[in-house]
Amino acid sequence: MSDQAYGCISLRGAAGRGGRKALALGSETGNVVFDAARGWFWITVVRGSSPGELVAVDPVAIGVVKRIALAGCDGAHGLQIHPDGRSALVACEGNSQVARVALEGAQTVAFAASGRGPDVLAIDPVLGWLYVAAESGDLRVFDLAQPGLVTIDREHIAQESHTVAVDVVTHRVFFPLASGPKGTPVLRILRPGGG
Repeated sequence: MSDQAYGCISLRGAAGRGGRKALALGSETGNVVFDAARGWFWITVVRGSSPGELVAVDPVAIGVVKRIALAGCDGAHGLQIHPDGRSALVACEGNSQVARVALEGAQTVAFAASGRGPDVLAIDPVLGWLYVAAESGDLRVFDLAQPGLVTIDREHIAQESHTVAVDVVTHRVFFPLASGPKGTPVLRILRPGGG
């Protein structure tokens, strides 16, 4: 789990019942994703004034096994691993960008604009689409089958609709909103094609 404000992650052994071990990574940590193929956790990290980083941690050895600098990414936070496992998608909150970084080889980074304050990312692996929800309420959709980051849609969902989830069977996209049109919580549901 990410201890965001402390810049570390906490690991627990014995299927979550063991003792807590903290591993310091930077001044702030973002999302944590497990990469089953490599057996590592990937974490977005902010390290003071340097660019954001994508850090891989071996949960058995409790140590950093890889650091990838994300030059041009201010405030690395949201994170998803591409379904093919060859790249990661990172939300850069501070400069409203989305980064796609290769996890092997030259570790090239491609950028595209997002809504202001991108936060949560969700992938529909069947359609090959990346959804990026932002604090501004703007949603961007990218086609992951294309090289880099190609925008295929943009919508304004609602103020502060910065959380998104995808149902990979129906392709519906879910946005939990703290305050809907009547001031009460509401779940907004969209599906591709405007339905």
